[in-house]
Amino acid sequence: MSESSFDIVAEVDLNEVQNAHQIALKQIGNRYDFKGKIAKLDFNKTEKTVVAHGTDDYVVGQMVDIFKEQLAKRNVSLKSLSETGKEASPSGGVTMKFTIRDTLKQEECKEITKALKASKFKAKASILGETVRVTGKSKDELQEVQEMVRGLNLQAPVKFTNYRSK
Repeated sequence: MSESSFDIVAEVDLNEVQNAHQIALKQIGNRYDFKGKIAKLDFNKTEKTVVAHGTDDYVVGQMVDIFKEQLAKRNVSLKSLSETGKEASPSGGVTMKFTIRDTLKQEECKEITKALKASKFKAKASILGETVRVTGKSKDELQEVQEMVRGLNLQAPVKFTNYRSK
């Protein structure tokens, strides 16, 4: 019987994030309760950061909620957005910073392989940098492994790519 494999990665489509950012900007500009207030949402694609500037906590919170809603509509996992800081500026505004996380940490890779070894599956996992390759004889078993990995509650946005049958 042939062997099949797939890779477990944490990828984020930055074009979809950019599209969500553009739509969120339009919605923020149309909000009546933001008229006359500072409401600015910045996205840096190269640094993978999102910064929300607002007059107060309410405005910043609403902007972040709008942005997260647009991410969810575009099938971008909210786990990819991690808050890096919230600070008050001297001019009286509030700034909240987020980074977009698109890699699996070594601890998470080890957690996936450890969970796979502890389970009843015959599939084998190997760590390849920031990806985990899972190899098994049965495609059905590999699908069950995917369900198990989704249930691990990792902090990274997990995706399954590079399906192969040998």
